Amino acid sequence: MMSNFRWTHRIARGLRTALAAAATLMLAGHAAAADAPQREITILTGSDPYYLPIILAVENGYFQAEGLAVKHRMFPSGTDAMLAFRGIGAEFVASGDAPSLVLWDGGDAVGVAPIYASPENLLGVVHSDIKTPADLKGKKIGVKRGSTADYFLTTYLEKNGLKAADVHILNLSPPECVPAMSSGSVDGFFLWQPYPGLALKVMGSKAHTLTTARGYYMEQIYLTANRKFADEHQEVVTKVLRALDKAIAFVKAQPQKSAEIVARKIKTEPPVVMEVIATKPYTMTYGPANREQLTKLGEFLQANGKLKGGIDLKKVFDDKYLGEADKALVVNR
Repeated sequence: MMSNFRWTHRIARGLRTALAAAATLMLAGHAAAADAPQREITILTGSDPYYLPIILAVENGYFQAEGLAVKHRMFPSGTDAMLAFRGIGAEFVASGDAPSLVLWDGGDAVGVAPIYASPENLLGVVHSDIKTPADLKGKKIGVKRGSTADYFLTTYLEKNGLKAADVHILNLSPPECVPAMSSGSVDGFFLWQPYPGLALKVMGSKAHTLTTARGYYMEQIYLTANRKFADEHQEVVTKVLRALDKAIAFVKAQPQKSAEIVARKIKTEPPVVMEVIATKPYTMTYGPANREQLTKLGEFLQANGKLKGGIDLKKVFDDKYLGEADKALVVNR
């Protein structure tokens, strides 16, 4: 019969062997997880500070921390990115609310989150002798027809008791607006930054800001996903939104550092980015104000022939992904 000592020794040796094997398997598992390929996705955006959360999520490694390998491609504008979305076969694109609505209207793309909302980016700049809305009667005002700036101008006129017929509205491209105003071809224009700011710098005391878009239009930028991809990979969409939420928290905690990071990426100066950050536009909260603005803008776009039919927000924007990322981001669902 085996002695108690030898029996105990054999049991102890067996336990040590089993523990060593378990430890080896655990380490191998961690190594495999670390070496596991990350999910590759492509996100398209414009190349200005409005897309700051996406740029920061790439540069600060927030996507990588979620197990995502993101290829970020920047275009001259969000509209250009939206137009390239289907051709490139990207999983995500970020663009302004108007091009987003046009994209959603196709049925093969779905809105998943706002990343920017501000009434301060669009301005109405005019010659210094125009002091009130009533002074616009008979004046020549430039705007990009069918754009969000056109919607802003239309709403501004209506809310101040004016009709479009009371003003001579000229259809100008954004680069045409500043030269037209400085030469006197128009008495002012309604447009997004940086064009109003450029006009004020060029014209000095001869021009001023008549109004911001506050109370008339809240500009928004939305993240859109390929609908088929979102349906099949809901967890990936949620991970993207969690990474963007971290980026927005970072910009709120470290605005100057955020401006420096983004300025390097888009090849501009930090103060340019800080001007945008200062208006506190970055948010992923989706609630009644977002829905109301999208509905009104959709009606405007439909009236101008930009949409095929009426927009049913419950079909074209799905807030379940936001709710999964953080239920506090969806208000009055």
